[in-house]
Amino acid sequence: GILIEMESESLEFIGLEIPRDYLLLGRAKMNRSETSITFSGKILTELSEKIPSNIIAINELIKNAYDAGANTVEISFYKVSKKLIIKDDGDGMDKEDIDTLFHIAESSKKYGSINKYNRITQGSKGLGFLSVFKFGNKVSWETNKSVGYRFSLEYDKLVNTYDISNRKIIIEEDSTIEKGTKIEIDLDVYNAKSLSDYFKDLKNYQKIVNAINDDEFSIILSIKEDYCNIEPFVNFKLEEINKIRQLYNVKYNSVENKIQFFVNGHLAFEEDFFTMNKRYRLDLNLVIFKFPQGKSLVGKNCINQLFYNQRNELTPLVYVNNNLFNNYEIFDPRLLSTIKIGDMLNQMIGFINIYSDDQMIEFNSDRTKFLQNELTDEIIDKLKELNQRIQKSGSLRRKYLVDFDILRCTEIQPKDAIEDKYLDYVKEDFSFTRQLQINRKESYIEYNLFGKVAKLYIVDNNNDSHNTNNQGNDEKSKTSNTTYKKTIAAKISLRSNIKSIPIPSEQIDLANEVLQCTNSRGEAVSKEDIIFIVNDSLMKTSILPSIDEPCTKIIKFQYNDNETGPVIESLTLNFIKKAKPSVPIKENLIDIKAHPNYIIEYDPIVVKLIQEINNLSFQSYKEVIACSLRAILDISIDVVSKNNKFHNFFKGITKFEDKVIKVVNYFAEDKHNLSALVIASKIDYNTFKNVLSEQAFRVAVGHAHIGAHKSTSYESDLDIKDLAHKVSFFVILINEMCTNDKLTS
Repeated sequence: GILIEMESESLEFIGLEIPRDYLLLGRAKMNRSETSITFSGKILTELSEKIPSNIIAINELIKNAYDAGANTVEISFYKVSKKLIIKDDGDGMDKEDIDTLFHIAESSKKYGSINKYNRITQGSKGLGFLSVFKFGNKVSWETNKSVGYRFSLEYDKLVNTYDISNRKIIIEEDSTIEKGTKIEIDLDVYNAKSLSDYFKDLKNYQKIVNAINDDEFSIILSIKEDYCNIEPFVNFKLEEINKIRQLYNVKYNSVENKIQFFVNGHLAFEEDFFTMNKRYRLDLNLVIFKFPQGKSLVGKNCINQLFYNQRNELTPLVYVNNNLFNNYEIFDPRLLSTIKIGDMLNQMIGFINIYSDDQMIEFNSDRTKFLQNELTDEIIDKLKELNQRIQKSGSLRRKYLVDFDILRCTEIQPKDAIEDKYLDYVKEDFSFTRQLQINRKESYIEYNLFGKVAKLYIVDNNNDSHNTNNQGNDEKSKTSNTTYKKTIAAKISLRSNIKSIPIPSEQIDLANEVLQCTNSRGEAVSKEDIIFIVNDSLMKTSILPSIDEPCTKIIKFQYNDNETGPVIESLTLNFIKKAKPSVPIKENLIDIKAHPNYIIEYDPIVVKLIQEINNLSFQSYKEVIACSLRAILDISIDVVSKNNKFHNFFKGITKFEDKVIKVVNYFAEDKHNLSALVIASKIDYNTFKNVLSEQAFRVAVGHAHIGAHKSTSYESDLDIKDLAHKVSFFVILINEMCTNDKLTS
């Protein structure tokens, strides 16, 4: 016979294809059998090394809740009984989701993409459930998407399983389980102590509850069974922190490519700074301070611990796709300390946001550094360059901006109060001399800039002709100085003079509404010296109890100065129901289609009009409704024009119709603003794109004119209802312009 040796699975012989198995080669046909890949439970130990610490594990669980659409995640640490409970009000899991939870594989989620909740997706590694085993051996889940389920696992049993793929998990149905997901972990001794030690540092506590930078998502961390419980950190507006010592509020985003320097809420100057790479986006909101030496009521010690690094220095926080990035190097306020200290503006806090869905955005295991590649190198270099530019440009113009002591003297003689000489009394190295607004008053000259005022008093020191000796002149000088001190009025500055608060409200610390209080010598006054009066009743403390019924409270803030007497400022608090009616209305003309907890709060009159329109019979009160719709548009435009951020928004625009269109296009033509609007309201992106049509709003405003100034006889029912539909969206636009600090100005 012929022996043929070949490596291929078949051969072609004399035109015939003969499978290799059929080449007997003097032997019988080969027998086949099967085997399988076995996954030992030990692999979980190696995979869990990707989650190196308890704090990273907590962050992973927070991100899971965020990706599930939760509005709130509650983390409860029981120190004595050694339990950790994580509970969220998200969508929960069904049977398919539970199967996916235990599927150790690449996640179907794309990191950095926008998910169905209009949020930036946080998870992507497919190792979510391993996070729970960083804390202890036994873990139980309760979850409900449409059906309630309960199941549990013990880590030791999983790890010691010969083939983990054959491990069965018992899932029980339970109709009493609430919507969302609850995870309960039995902590081991080491992890209970580790968490306890970690949370003793207020900085660590604050960073956990601010792990996600999203106003629509709350993280509540409670430390139970301890000698003290730390109160959750309250959301705040960055620009309002320690306003009296703010040098600049600096804003930048890589869409507009402009660094903007604000002083006291006013745009002082701006510079171009370009980032051309579309694979990422930067968005910065910083506050730079100038603090006095030593401890002070308005000093560095007043800044929340959230903004302190490990060296106990102030620092901005870096967020990547809205998740806190534990890195204090890529935007270090002390960057210029080795270059030129004179240019350094290191008393800085704020938020640096990096957005990207590029697959090259990856981190080391403890999420303190980027994995190095061409994209992350470029981001780090751009942030360093941006940091240098902000500090150098800001330092060139910083003199006198905080204390506003811009004048070379405090008094002049009447003969020297000549208009052509007004600028001569301003210090030569003040950078904004040409922008000053100068007004002559009866007894002083007022220098106004960025809402700050300096006064040059006109004092006649020669009005007593009988005192000619030196002693007499000295006495006149003393009298003049005393008079000058008395003319500096004590002052209370409030965050605002009117606010709308949804009910039921939380307790309100009225002291937090005070930005600044100074006495007649210009010195800061403790808030403890302020008297609080509510509806003419003196309060014993500054705490206003929670309110659960609609009402109005007039708050008076009074400080009694030893020299100039009492100074009083007032705040009107309107406690209101949500603009969206709690009981369905038959017509429901104005339908706020945002998420259920969305509040229209920019003006209480608008809220009242919306409620009353929705309670009126359309056919019986058509004329009233048409006029009221126009009134809502009028009030809304007026509110924007008086807002500090948008005080020049309608500059040069006189027609009412064009002002409405200006608001519409502010969102329709700016992707950044539109995205911020979508995230805040949770209304679908395409819905806004379809509604925010310039032509459609021009038609609607035309109907508003007719309804208010002519007669509804010229309008059909459909015209008025279309106007109401446009107003429903317009009030959301105005609400975001007045309350959303993520919008550009």
